[in-house]
Amino acid sequence: MFTYFYVLNDFGFKLNTLLFLNLASGYEPDPADIYSPELPNFGNSNYGKGDYSRSISWGQSDDAQLDVRLFFVFNGKESWGRCRWSPDDDSVPRFWRYSNISEKQLCYTPEAVIYVSSAYFVAIVITQIANNIISKTRTLSIS
Repeated sequence: MFTYFYVLNDFGFKLNTLLFLNLASGYEPDPADIYSPELPNFGNSNYGKGDYSRSISWGQSDDAQLDVRLFFVFNGKESWGRCRWSPDDDSVPRFWRYSNISEKQLCYTPEAVIYVSSAYFVAIVITQIANNIISKTRTLSIS
């Protein structure tokens, strides 16, 4: 589980923000809305309108382009972490900054959960391989 939350933190999701976020509903922002803490409702022009209230499909490409910070306006700006990889930094490989599916930034999007699940799976596989090596070498060392 450490890997899951550690990688989600790299994509801008803090642990205390993630708790019960799957069950929460928010307001779908207009496609032209841009997140800004200085704007009213952080830039979500549909906040408070009942027609736009719904929940997010986490880990699916349905809401891949959605900025979660705009969707969950009731969480303050301190609820979100800093993205580890700036989208403008060309020294970092593109697949860490942008999605191959939606061609949008990965930070603060539900699509980041797909990448986090993959990292969690790899961590489990590596742990199982290490466990297998450890159990086979209890009486006989590797060398």
